Amino acid sequence: MPLCCTPCTLRLPKLQRYQHGYAALYGKKIGVDRSARICVEDSGSSSLILIRQFSKFFTKHCYSSILKLLNSIKMVEKNLGRPFDASLIKRINLNVPAINTRVRYIIEKANSITECNRVAWLIKAVTCIDLTTLGGDDTFASVERLTKKAVKPIVLPFEWEGSLSTAAVCVYPARVADVVQTLKNLNATGKVNVASVATGFPSGQYPLQTRMDEISLAVSNGATEIDIVINRTLALTHQWEKLYNEIKLMKQACGKAKMKTILATGELFDLKDVYRASIIAAMAGSDFIKTSTGKETVNATLPVGIVMCRAIRDYHNLTGYKVGFKPAGGIKTWGEALQWLVLIKEELSDVWLHNSLFRIGASSVLGDITSEINRSLDEVKEAKVPTLYEHENFDDSDK
Repeated sequence: MPLCCTPCTLRLPKLQRYQHGYAALYGKKIGVDRSARICVEDSGSSSLILIRQFSKFFTKHCYSSILKLLNSIKMVEKNLGRPFDASLIKRINLNVPAINTRVRYIIEKANSITECNRVAWLIKAVTCIDLTTLGGDDTFASVERLTKKAVKPIVLPFEWEGSLSTAAVCVYPARVADVVQTLKNLNATGKVNVASVATGFPSGQYPLQTRMDEISLAVSNGATEIDIVINRTLALTHQWEKLYNEIKLMKQACGKAKMKTILATGELFDLKDVYRASIIAAMAGSDFIKTSTGKETVNATLPVGIVMCRAIRDYHNLTGYKVGFKPAGGIKTWGEALQWLVLIKEELSDVWLHNSLFRIGASSVLGDITSEINRSLDEVKEAKVPTLYEHENFDDSDK
């Protein structure tokens, strides 16, 4: 997606080129990663290192257009939902061969990302991860280790101005207090979101009241995000209004906490039902829709991701509200993470490539991503980071 309608040249008279192609840009608490065409927010500093190996770093995008786009990211309006409307889920036409063709295109696009750009994409992926542990053997010690990894997920061979962490740590309700305490001990409260699964995870086959109580427990213990799971029986039997009402009640129970609605698509079987469940979850006020619990036989797949993103796009066109997307389960390699980033960019736009609207639910992919980043940067580990220059020194005029 072009960042401005009319191509223009961004001139940065004091920007210096270095042997290994690192560059820096002041931007009033925002940064732009042009090598991957991904927008990133810098929450803690007035600058952000923009990584790009080799030449041709700045291309035909004007700074003012990028600034406008990033400001729109910061002001994402909360999804307020809308009344139940059965007409939105009655007539659904899905072209499965076209979806499969689109999947092949996305995979080819991800595979074509050059090595010099791959590092930027993978660092973006790190900032979108919900680092997850949902084991029956979780303890304070194991949750503490995971939280420390989330706060400092990777040691880069160059200085990264601002906050580089995963988006959240995701645990069971009983372990939320462990995450909160660890963040407090690290003086990192607010740096990483505290997410909790709830509502009878992973099956959703519990009385509504106990599912609601789980949300209340997690929120009272300090969770800032709740990953609820739907009762798949309601979707499989097409009780859509009842499903809408349940999700809406859960949203109310979340209060100020963000709500991610897990559809468990591997148990819905029909892509049309995946679309319907996505629209229902959005109508009920979900902040995110999420593919899977990670406990199903089939977890996140690209065809399902395309269908869910089309539902998000249709809902946005109808209401103006942006709903986030979270693939989860089975994402184990850096290559798979790249495919999901490309899918979001192609199906929704650059605006969704920010952890306020995109997450990756995973427990093991972080290690593979960091290994690939370090491998790619082996040749530049001794490179110096350039001096940063004030934003006011940049010439943003378009001539």
